[in-house]
Amino acid sequence: MFNTANYQNVPQHILDTLMAWGKRECLHLSDTYAELLSNDLFGFMNRADDEMIQALPQIVKFIANELPIGCYGTEQNLFFWQQECLDLSPSPDANNVK
Repeated sequence: MFNTANYQNVPQHILDTLMAWGKRECLHLSDTYAELLSNDLFGFMNRADDEMIQALPQIVKFIANELPIGCYGTEQNLFFWQQECLDLSPSPDANNVK
């Protein structure tokens, strides 16, 4: 689903988090990832570690080229993406069906 070959300078754990979000496997993002994905550059730069800052150009290219358009861009997009993820998650009572 995601082509990571062109993003060798991005640490694998960062790609893993972004891919999980894009595949709706990640229901919660840290503030750093939320700021990155919602285009809050100032917030991101204030929280990000040196590893993320160094890889930022490639991370942005990965987001723009590989992630589904609806899962990034604004806080509202992130909210709706997360809500859709929650709607797709099994309910807590799913194992107690009689």
